[in-house]
Amino acid sequence: MSALAEPHVAYPVLALAGVAAARRDGWWRAGAPCLAVAGGAVVRRRLSRLIARERPPAAVWLIEPEGFSLPSKHTTLAVLTAGATVRALGVRGGSLRAATLLAGAGIGASRVYLGVHWPTDVIAGWLFAEGWLRVTHG
Repeated sequence: MSALAEPHVAYPVLALAGVAAARRDGWWRAGAPCLAVAGGAVVRRRLSRLIARERPPAAVWLIEPEGFSLPSKHTTLAVLTAGATVRALGVRGGSLRAATLLAGAGIGASRVYLGVHWPTDVIAGWLFAEGWLRVTHG
């Protein structure tokens, strides 16, 4: 589950949604969600380095993480990608919010289960991504 929020999976999904949206809305409007996700990922990384929160104890890790704990990179990328993808495909309202919530909950739960994040890291990643989506998409 956690691997679904790796950049090598998320970015091609987003690119495919962008190509589909480009046929309907033109390349600029289709590219905007891609820029929003990339920008959000950069800001999340800088924020994480600024906060520098340590991860849970290494004894509970089921995988080897990288970087700091807060906000969760995987949760943030999952929510950003889900939100930008469904928006690029023309989905709005409750369905958009459901997609981002399910993506954040599923990926976030997997990161807590793997022992590499505190639950608050996941919540912070989800809230950051939701806020970023609202700022960049209106």
